[in-house]
Parts: sequence; structure tokens; C-alpha cells
Amino acid sequence: MASIVASENDEAKSECIANWYFETDEKRHSANEELRSYLSKYPDSHPGAIVLAAVIKHCGSMNFTE
Repeated sequence: MASIVASENDEAKSECIANWYFETDEKRHSANEELRSYLSKYPDSHPGAIVLAAVIKHCGSMNFTE
């Protein structure tokens, strides 16, 4: 979903997200491991917030205000 939102606002950011997660099976497995680690570390946080934090860590702000 973050990639779709980014694609409507910043194509480079959308590509970054897609590359971080989808580029190869190895990257997808690595990203999933990272996300599972965060979910374990922050069990009281909403899973969507965890994913968004990881996206921001890897690809920068998702603030698209002009």
C-alpha cells in the first residue's frame, strides 16, 4: 500500500519501496525477517505502523505535502 500511495506522489520513492521489498526473493525474505523482528520488539504497536516505520527507515519520509 505504501508503494501505491508513493506512486501517486513520488515515483522515485515508490521505486525505492518496491526495490526494498519486491526486487528479489532474497530481499523480500530479508524485509520480512526485519518486519517480524520489529513486531516482536514492539508487540503493542499497530502492525501498519511497524511497516510504515520500516518504509521510512529505508526510503525516507512519506510526507507528500506541497
